[in-house]
Amino acid sequence: MGGPAEGPRTAKGVLLDQSVLVVSDDIMATWTFLAFSIRGLEHAIHRLVGPSPLSALQSDDDAYPQEKSSDWGLSYLKASAEHLTQWADLVVPLIARSESDVVEHHFRPQLTLGRCGLEAASQAVWALGPDDSSERLLRHFRLVLWDLGEEERALTIAGDSAGAGDAREKATTLLSGASPNYSRKSLGGRMTYLPFIEYSADLQDRDPRGWERLWRSASGAAHGRRWITKHSYQTPEGPNRQGVETSMREPKLAEITHLVEAATATLTKGFSLYCDRAGIDEKALLINGAIHTLDVTPAGPGMEQEKLAARLHFEAVKSSMLQEQSSL
Repeated sequence: MGGPAEGPRTAKGVLLDQSVLVVSDDIMATWTFLAFSIRGLEHAIHRLVGPSPLSALQSDDDAYPQEKSSDWGLSYLKASAEHLTQWADLVVPLIARSESDVVEHHFRPQLTLGRCGLEAASQAVWALGPDDSSERLLRHFRLVLWDLGEEERALTIAGDSAGAGDAREKATTLLSGASPNYSRKSLGGRMTYLPFIEYSADLQDRDPRGWERLWRSASGAAHGRRWITKHSYQTPEGPNRQGVETSMREPKLAEITHLVEAATATLTKGFSLYCDRAGIDEKALLINGAIHTLDVTPAGPGMEQEKLAARLHFEAVKSSMLQEQSSL
């Protein structure tokens, strides 16, 4: 979902050890566009409802109502949107600022937020992607069992035997209910995020290997790995912005851009799949999300007319949609 520029696009900085790396206008324009898209998506996702009675997703829910596919799918989307909105609030805050203000933020946490957004959204895409209901249910069951297994281990370590037992009982019940249609082998197996990310990339005609590299770099950043400083940082040539020769390494800001783009695209795909499987009009939700985002976004210097024009555009699209629906 596209949108206009949000507020000032200059004087943003990534903190280094002893200085601030100023983000270029071109990069800030891309980050601003992503922030607008993310905020609109979050608004739309939080207004999703349950599936319509005759939809494919309702059929999936009816197959195992104890752990509804729709509830879990929506949970993945909300988790992704929360992390990505935190990134948007970090780099493009919804606060009116002057051109001289500097918004300082660190490099590694941005990669961590992007990674979390991608991992959560890719689970929704992996679970909702197949056209075959049987395959969707199998993937849903595997994700639920993985989740319950993690819950049981965490509660066991915490000494919560009752909670751990409840998680274990839910897993046993699911395995029993699924056994007539699925083998224990098909429901088991080690689960990792990488197959979800690769599947999401393939489904969107993106490069799975490229997305894997972004994900591994972001994971390295989150875990304090040193190897990412060799590949996600660079030594600029010539003097720094103060005119002083320096050998200090600075982060490649394209790493942030590409990762957040991948996460936002996957969240968009997951939202679209949910709406399609649930029989929900996704376009209306996205239009309302765009209008809401415009309303809460302060216009930067000289941007008032652009913001007004964008809002009028989305209102016209919304009006046209309503007229088409009333004529059916």
